[in-house]
Formats: sequence, structure tokens, C-alpha cells
Amino acid sequence: MFKIKIAVVGPARAGKTAISNFLADAGDTIGSEYTPTIGCRILEMEQEMKISNRKEKCDIELWDCSGDLKYDACWTAMSHDANGIVFVFNPYEASQSKELNQWYTHFVQNSGIREECCLVIANKYESETGTPNSSKLGNLFDSIKVIQSNIEKDSEGFREEFKNYIQSVAAYSKSKQDQEEKMILR
Repeated sequence: MFKIKIAVVGPARAGKTAISNFLADAGDTIGSEYTPTIGCRILEMEQEMKISNRKEKCDIELWDCSGDLKYDACWTAMSHDANGIVFVFNPYEASQSKELNQWYTHFVQNSGIREECCLVIANKYESETGTPNSSKLGNLFDSIKVIQSNIEKDSEGFREEFKNYIQSVAAYSKSKQDQEEKMILR
């Protein structure tokens, strides 16, 4: 079984826990009272996918990381051995799109994750109105795919988008692992 670690990061109150719970089928996702994540939660899920023309079961760990900056001393441990990073923010909160730059610097630039293994989720709640600020993401995110999430309205469309993201991260990670194994055997 192939294993993938995905760190789910972003500002507090962005919806990281609701998205992680939804993707891992782990309880309440929508309409629950806000409870801040303390440190990090690890959720596990399985997904069957085609990697290198072979069907493989993939064990996926979603590391739901707290958006509270008081845990920044733990970021190195949270990003260690991550195969991908998912940035979650609320596009209706202007400050959150700016905060993502700090998360990018640590979780992508400082850890060496390739941008192809990153995803940005602009998470909208049904109760929000006004104009989203997702177009105001910093230029650090220019080459990272941004998807809109509204689990309350289009949960299966969102799940399919995430499945495609996981597929691409798995393909890249498997290719990298195969190359490393070949280097060792030489």
C-alpha cells in the first residue's frame, strides 16, 4: 500500500477541519459550532487509484493543522515528509488571503514541496455574502491550482476535484520514490 501525507494548512476559521472531516468521512462537517484545532489532527482515509498503470490502494493521511500562529514552532514537524500541501482560506475574509503567504513560505519554500503538489481551496460557507477576495491571492500562488469549495451545495463535485489532486500527488510521489529506489540499488 502506498502512503501519502497531505498537510491541510491556513488561517484560523478557514474551514480546514470541516473539509478534512468531509474528505475522510469523519463526522460533522457542516453547521457545527466552531471549535479551534489544537496543534494538529491526523485523519486517515483510503483511495484506490491508478499509479504507473497499476491499480494501487493509497493510504492518505490528512494533517489538519491549527490555524493559530502560536503553533508555528510545530510547523516543521507538521510539514516533515509531506507529499502535498492543501491551503484553505475563506475568500470572504480579506486578511486570510494575505495570511496564506506565511503558510506558503514555511510549508512550500522551506520544505521543498513542489507547487504541483499543492492545492488552494477557497472555502465558502452558505451564510456568507458579499464579494470574495480569492482573486487577491499573492503572486506566490500564481502556479498553484485554486478550487472553490462549497460543501453544502456541491459536495460530490468538490470530492472529485480533491480525488484528482490526490491522484496527481500520488503519481508524482510514486515516481520520486521509484527514482530514489533505483539510485539506492546502483
